[in-house]
Amino acid sequence: MKLKHLRIPFALSIIFLLVLNACNATPTSTSNATSYGQVSKVTIPNTFEGSGVIAPRQVSSAAWTTDGTIGKVAVEVGQQVKVNDVLMTLDQNSLPDSFKLTQMKFVQLTSPSALAAAKQAVLDDQATLNTAIYVTNNPYQPKAQKLNDYYQAFYETQKDYLDKLIIYNDLIALPTPKIQDEITALNKKINQASSERYKAYSTMLTAASDLVYNKSLATGTSIQAWDSAIAVAQAKLLDDSNYLAVLTGQVLPQDQVSDALITYYQAKSTVDAVNLRSPVDGTVAEISDEAGIVVSPTHVSATIIDRSKLYITISMADTNVVNMKTGMAANITVTALPDLKLTGKVVEISATGQVTNGVSSYDVKIALDQAPENVPLDAAANVQVIMGDPQVSLVVPATAIQTDTNGEYVTVVTNGSSQHVSVISGKILSDNTVVVTGELQEGFTVELFVSATASSNSSNGQNGGFPGGGILRGGN
Repeated sequence: MKLKHLRIPFALSIIFLLVLNACNATPTSTSNATSYGQVSKVTIPNTFEGSGVIAPRQVSSAAWTTDGTIGKVAVEVGQQVKVNDVLMTLDQNSLPDSFKLTQMKFVQLTSPSALAAAKQAVLDDQATLNTAIYVTNNPYQPKAQKLNDYYQAFYETQKDYLDKLIIYNDLIALPTPKIQDEITALNKKINQASSERYKAYSTMLTAASDLVYNKSLATGTSIQAWDSAIAVAQAKLLDDSNYLAVLTGQVLPQDQVSDALITYYQAKSTVDAVNLRSPVDGTVAEISDEAGIVVSPTHVSATIIDRSKLYITISMADTNVVNMKTGMAANITVTALPDLKLTGKVVEISATGQVTNGVSSYDVKIALDQAPENVPLDAAANVQVIMGDPQVSLVVPATAIQTDTNGEYVTVVTNGSSQHVSVISGKILSDNTVVVTGELQEGFTVELFVSATASSNSSNGQNGGFPGGGILRGGN
């Protein structure tokens, strides 16, 4: 241990205090009652603490895409909805004439006669493709025979697919719908048949390509003509098959497009504009309008909050953000619900800061692991981000730290004798102990200096300071 001072004998101390009191403008009787404390070892979490407010995953507005008058409100505030659920509908009598014409066109596109025409188009396409393949492949055996076999397999899968579509369409068109399980089971069979059809179609295309590659005896002109006829027939068959699938309620991949499909989708989208649908899964947070209100495109009539995930954003200085990493765990407490303990992780750290009075601060976004319904949105919350392993430190009671012209020190008592040991104070803990560094060990006894009588004279140099004339340099 480093010896800084010899302890002043008790008698000299009394004389010093008497002289000091005599020099004061307003004499006061001040004495220091000495007691003892211990140097202790504690484990301090390596954390950063901040605060913010609870925010949802997203807040979405439901806006109209056409003019009209609201005829019905189908939901209420607080109701849970799924994406595409109908929130409101327009009064049919309020719709513009252009909208009504589109409705008539869509009815025509989906009528029984249109469905029958779509089925016949697929059958005609199959016959055309059959002829094109036969003309192209007939001179070249046995490869041509293989291609015919593959085509026959495709034809059978196509026929099976169409038969199931017809049954499905007839089933859902009955006045009294069948049991939902039966419809669902048939729908699965249709999807399976569609998959088999595409497999056979792919195999047929491979065989056709192989055959064309080996047409060494044919002229370039004839090969090009034959290939073109097959390609055109195949493309038309695929387009018409997709259109038929859409008419019967099937969902196609987004990359499957054609003129007929685009016309159908546009008409369907326009007709569906009579409905205001939820843009996301969530909770109806606000209904801005009621039946009878006139609306126009982009007018917002409802707000949906998706709180499937909750977030909180805190601000921290550049000196702290350099040690922050995504994925760090956090503990969250909501001010309004002090008994509720939540956890989360850092998911986003702002790349740029905001400078205020020369100090840079950065936003750090934390995603909560839980999303309790009883947590109010925009509620104040405190966050403790765990930035590393806990640190083991030495602490002393706050009243053990004294200061003089050389800095901070504590008085260590050993076997009846005492000596001053230089220290540097750090974080002040909640139990009124202070983290210190210096030549100390756990278990050392230190003197505590507690002012017995406070002086009312500011000239004694101890206003706001620690006993002994020093001010503790507490850290965070």
